[in-house]
Amino acid sequence: MKNRWTGTRPILSLPVSSRSRQWWIVVGLVLFFALIPLALMLGVEVIHRGSLSGAKDWAVHHPKAVMATYILYLGIYLFALGLTGFPSFSLTLTALFLFMAAFVSRYKMVLIGEPLFPWDFSLQKQAVDLLPVIANAKAILKTVVIVFLSAVPVLAGRRLPRIRIRYWLRGIMVAAGVYAVLSLTLFPNLSGNLVERWKLPNINYEHRTHYHENGLGLGFSMNMKNVIVDKPEGYSKERMASLVESLKSQEKNKAVLADVTLRPNVILVMNEAFWDPTLLPGVDFDEDPIPFLRKLQQEHTSGYMLSPQFGGGTSNVEFEVLTGLPVAFLPNGSHAYQQYIHRAIPSLATVFGDYGYKKMAIHPYHGWFWNRTATYEWLGFDVYKSVEYFHDPEYRGYYIADDEVSRELLRQVEKTEEPVFIYAVTMQNHGPYEDERYGED
Repeated sequence: MKNRWTGTRPILSLPVSSRSRQWWIVVGLVLFFALIPLALMLGVEVIHRGSLSGAKDWAVHHPKAVMATYILYLGIYLFALGLTGFPSFSLTLTALFLFMAAFVSRYKMVLIGEPLFPWDFSLQKQAVDLLPVIANAKAILKTVVIVFLSAVPVLAGRRLPRIRIRYWLRGIMVAAGVYAVLSLTLFPNLSGNLVERWKLPNINYEHRTHYHENGLGLGFSMNMKNVIVDKPEGYSKERMASLVESLKSQEKNKAVLADVTLRPNVILVMNEAFWDPTLLPGVDFDEDPIPFLRKLQQEHTSGYMLSPQFGGGTSNVEFEVLTGLPVAFLPNGSHAYQQYIHRAIPSLATVFGDYGYKKMAIHPYHGWFWNRTATYEWLGFDVYKSVEYFHDPEYRGYYIADDEVSRELLRQVEKTEEPVFIYAVTMQNHGPYEDERYGED
């Protein structure tokens, strides 16, 4: 079809009968493309923040973050449009993807106080397993509303003139979209490091503030480069070898435990959500809420450990306890078990193994959660007892009771002739925390 005014093939094929109508359609398309990122941005931030006022405050107080997010969402839409060639269908796909991501981030914030991270997409099994717990009438209704709003462009597009975009222009759109997204994620130098030039705060040590100031889209994008962990300054194979040599002098300590009588069974318990309520400032108790533990503290060596996690991410606490390696050197919000352990590494299990101990891990939940089945093997455990290996266990609330785990610990110690190191993580007190979870208690 040739353009009757110029004699050339048009970029967009429009079934129009007059020049004036074609002009207004072009103007409408320009406005359409200009307003799309604004509509996507508004929808994402309203869902993520839980209110229209929250999205409005962000837009007013962080204009540079808004502009960067505008470029990002325009790039995502252009990419989708270049692939499909249909404006309304592309908008529906883009909106559904972004709005559902915002919905997941909102629920993650409510449940554990953290927004959506790029590495969360490696936790699909955990997300599916938690669906029955978080699914309720309100969540289902919100999901239906999001799907309906995302479908509006397709429904409206049925009444608009059909547009065919030439393949060469679609290729340009895909390239422009990829360029916009990569320049704000993995390769900031492509845009002359727009984030730094606009002095957008990269608060990757406190993600709630990071996402609050930059918005979900830009906050997520700025975290993309944190998926890749850079080699620390001064790190090398030779440097590590020299450190190993300096530690070999401690080999003589093994002789101390050569006598089997000096090798007691060792049980290390990480008790889910257990804490000392008397540490709350401004709160007084008529009597000690944890008298038995207090008695043990007074009679034996005791102290406090600082947890690297709050409200979620149990596996990172395990990682620090078992390896002695701080997660502070990893991207904030990442999960060592899922992302970084893919081969054998030294741990408490391997240390006790050197002394002739049997090494066992116990956690009464699914073995694939946090990739524990594979990770415990890499950490040197001989046996891992997950929920699948508990037969007719006692439950308290949603999960296997701490009493059941205690009984299992005693059973394993009694039936094992050689000294045993058992690392146990309980599950009973894991969230969600709801009224009447334990009945009258």
